[in-house]
Amino acid sequence: MRHRPFALTVLALVVATATRSLPAQEPAAEAAPSLQWEQLPTMPGLWPKTCQVKSAYQLGDVKVVPGTAYPVVALLADSVQIMLPDGKVRAVSPEGTDCLQQAEAARLALKPGEPVIDCKLLAERADLWPKMVALVHPLVAGEGENKLVRKAGHELHFANFDGTWLRVADPSAKGVSLPVIELWRTDFVERVRAALAAKPANGGHRVLAELAGKLVNLRTGSKTKLNPMAPPQYVVLLFSAGWCPGCQSFAPELTRFYQQHKKDAGKRFEVIWISRDRSEADMKQYAKKHEFPWLAVAWDKLAQIPLTQTHDTGGIPSVVLLDAKGALLADSYVGNEYKGTEPVLARLADLLKSPK
Repeated sequence: MRHRPFALTVLALVVATATRSLPAQEPAAEAAPSLQWEQLPTMPGLWPKTCQVKSAYQLGDVKVVPGTAYPVVALLADSVQIMLPDGKVRAVSPEGTDCLQQAEAARLALKPGEPVIDCKLLAERADLWPKMVALVHPLVAGEGENKLVRKAGHELHFANFDGTWLRVADPSAKGVSLPVIELWRTDFVERVRAALAAKPANGGHRVLAELAGKLVNLRTGSKTKLNPMAPPQYVVLLFSAGWCPGCQSFAPELTRFYQQHKKDAGKRFEVIWISRDRSEADMKQYAKKHEFPWLAVAWDKLAQIPLTQTHDTGGIPSVVLLDAKGALLADSYVGNEYKGTEPVLARLADLLKSPK
């Protein structure tokens, strides 16, 4: 009978023991797919500050030199908007820049669990929204006496972001309404990024926090409140006035809607009226005529609610539907186009059909 040499026996035992003690190998995680250009217009958090142009262009009087870095204004579906040395914005083809490569590098550099700042996040995370935004590019709006010219750095009150447009107001332009403006015109993304990194504490409903101590019961005239830390599921802002024929027609319709849905929905929603009347007496007369059952901002507090006021474009009647944080769910205006009050009430009615 032949025996295995002692050294070989020991070696076999060591190998066997080591093999048994090795942990099972987990399958390698699949890498996230590379970005495609069509994704980038909705991912402003990945947009580069500058880009290099690969090819020569003649854009008006300016010659674009290959390899030169130009400030990026916006990434659109079919172009990169760059800022030329003369201050004008011009479009170049996406393939002619390194924007996609830079965006992919920025995505890969995100920390585990760190979200991509896309338009969906920007529209839904009202808890990250600032009260003010600053222009990063000059803004010219309106004409004649209503013309506004504002330089980069000018700060604006910020109301909401609907996934496409920012609703803002200029505190220095009394009586002049701004149109909605493009996302890329302001530092909104950067302010949200900073808030996300800071992990903000729960501040409750952003609009109700501003309205604290400023609400009245229209029937009794006494002060009342809605707790911003325990808000209704839906908050409706109503902008209207007694001198407005359309508001007079809409008032009984909204009253019926309110009373009908309060029976079933209870405290799931609340309406807050921001008067556009010309005097406190007119405000009270209008409310009494239609027996408004909801709350209102007190007449002497209307000048102290810039965030709430910024939700209005100036055209009435206007209704704005917000969620429990203050994010926009529906508006009488889509962009700068008036869609009326009916779509907003229809949206709220549909939401109230769903369980809480």
